[in-house]
Amino acid sequence: MNPRQACPRNRLAALALVGANLVLASFGCSTGGGPADGSSSPEMGKPAAPPLMTMPPTADSDVGTKPIHRLSNYEYDNTLRDLLGTSLRPGQRFVLEQTKHTFDNLAESLAVSARQFEDYFATARAAAAEAMSTAEGRAALGLADPAVCDQNCASALIESFGLRAFRRPLEPWEVTLLAGQYQNAIELGEDPAGAIQHVVGVMLMSPQFLYRFELDADPTSALPRPLNGYELASRLSYLVYSSMPDATLFELARGDQLFDPAVLQAEVDRALDSTASDSLIEHFARPWLHSDALLGHTADPDVFPEWDVELGSSMRREMDLFFNEFLRGDRVFSEFLSAQLNFYDARLGQHYGFAPPPAPGFERLEGADARRPGWMGLSGFLTATSSANKTSPITRGNVILGAFLCSELDLPANLEVGALPEFDTPTTVRARLEAHRADPACAPCHNLIDPIGLSLEHFDGLGKYREQYDNGLPIDARGQLPDGRSFDGLVGLSQTLSSDERFLPCVAQKVFEFGLGRTVGTSQAYLDQLVQQWRSEPPTLRRLLKQLVVNEAVSYTHLTLPTNREV
Repeated sequence: MNPRQACPRNRLAALALVGANLVLASFGCSTGGGPADGSSSPEMGKPAAPPLMTMPPTADSDVGTKPIHRLSNYEYDNTLRDLLGTSLRPGQRFVLEQTKHTFDNLAESLAVSARQFEDYFATARAAAAEAMSTAEGRAALGLADPAVCDQNCASALIESFGLRAFRRPLEPWEVTLLAGQYQNAIELGEDPAGAIQHVVGVMLMSPQFLYRFELDADPTSALPRPLNGYELASRLSYLVYSSMPDATLFELARGDQLFDPAVLQAEVDRALDSTASDSLIEHFARPWLHSDALLGHTADPDVFPEWDVELGSSMRREMDLFFNEFLRGDRVFSEFLSAQLNFYDARLGQHYGFAPPPAPGFERLEGADARRPGWMGLSGFLTATSSANKTSPITRGNVILGAFLCSELDLPANLEVGALPEFDTPTTVRARLEAHRADPACAPCHNLIDPIGLSLEHFDGLGKYREQYDNGLPIDARGQLPDGRSFDGLVGLSQTLSSDERFLPCVAQKVFEFGLGRTVGTSQAYLDQLVQQWRSEPPTLRRLLKQLVVNEAVSYTHLTLPTNREV
C-alpha cells in the first residue's frame, strides 16, 4: 500500500492528521501545521541551562547523532500505560521491529511503514475511547466532567495532558491548533465528551507523541547543543523505565534541576529502588543475554522428555533474578560470569538436583554447584543456546562472544552441528567441528567460536551436567583461544572471560548503546571515558548507569531541524 493511501478520508478522522509540527515523511500524509511563519518551534530551540559536566563538548567534539527516535513497540506500550493507566498492550500486535542489532530501541532501525501508521491511528482512537469511558481514564486526562467541558476547559486539558503526552510543555501555537480540533469536532456534531475524545486521539497519533525529538534550532552551528531539561528527563526515563517521565522527573525538568549531575544520579537510584525499572531486565538484559530465546524454545520430547513450559518459565525467572542481583545490588559486575549463585523453585531445583526449597516460590542459593559458575552456568542460558535435540557449541560460542566480548560473528543462519561432517563410527562434537574447521574458509570464525562453545559440552541441551555423551565417549572440554590462553570447561572459561580486558568495556558498550538508542559510532571517546570512570571504583551496574547519565554523549545532541516543514 502507498503510505498516502493510508490517510483517512472521512472528515472527523482526517482531523486526526492535523496538529503535528515536524516532518513525518514516512507517514506520507500532508496536512500542514507548525507556526504560521514557518519558524522553528521555540521549545525545540530553547537553550538549555549549561549542564555541570566535566568536559563540555566543543566544535571538535563528536557526541554522536541519530535519526529522530520513534518509540519502539515495547516503549510505546509502556508509555501508553503510564500516560492513560490502560492495560492495553497494542504494541505486541504491531509489526515486529526489524533490527540487526541486539536491542530494538536503536533509532536507525525504527522506521515506519504504512501498516504501522494504520496501527498507530487505530490504537490512538481506541485508547482515547477507552480513557473517556472510565473514571480512571478521565482522571488520567485531568477531566472531571466531560459533559460540561467547554472551549476553555478543552484548552486547559490540552496543556496539562499535552505536557505528559508530548513529554514537554506545548507551544502556544500547538495549543491553538489542538483547541481548533476540539471546535471543529463540535461543529461536526460531536458533544463535548466526543470532541475531547477526538483531541486526545489526535495527540496520541501525532509525531510529538510517537517520536522523541531532540532537534537543534540552529542547524548551521558546529557546536553540539546541550539538551533541555525535558529532553534530559526523557533520556533518563527511557533508559531506566523504557517509558515516559514520571511526575517527579517532570517536576525536576520544569525546575531545571536535572542539569545537576548529583540530581541525575539520584534519579537513577530512585529508579532502581522502584519496580518500574524492571524494564531494564525485560527490555535490556533479556535481549542482551539471550534469555528471550527461551520464549520460543522447543525441545525434542524423545531426547528431553523432562522439558515443558513450566520448566522453561522457571529457567527464565532464574535468569531475571540472577541479573537483578547485579542490577540492584552492590555486587561488582566482574563477578557476573563467576558468581556461585542460583535461584530456584521446586521445579527448577529438581532439574538441578537441589534439595526442595523450604517455601513456595524462588530460593536464593550460593555455592550450590562449583561446576556451573556464573551466568553461563544457568540452565536457562545453556538451554536457550541449544537446539531442540542437542547442544550447539557454535551458538553458545557465538552468543558468548557477542554478549561479553562484543565480537559476535555474522554466521550463516543454517550453520548447526547437524550440518557438520559425519563419521562412520561413534564420534564427538569436537571431532566433527575439527573436521569442519579444516576448511580454510571456515577456520577463522571457528577458531574463535569453537573453543568457547566446546568448553560448555559438559552441559546437555537443557543444561544438565554430564561426564560423557550418550554414545559413551568422554567429553573433552579443554580449549585455547587464538591468543594462546587456555582453559578447561566452564570453570576455566568463566575465569578467562572474567579477566579479559574486553569484558567490562563490552558491558559498558551495551549499556551505552541501549541508553542512547544508537550504536557507538563516532562517539568512541565518550564510551572510553565512561569505561575509565566506571573501572576507577568497584564496577557495579548501578555505578555504570549513574556514570552514563552524566556522560556528555547523553546530555548533548547534534541533530538538525529538517528543511521540509510538511507534516
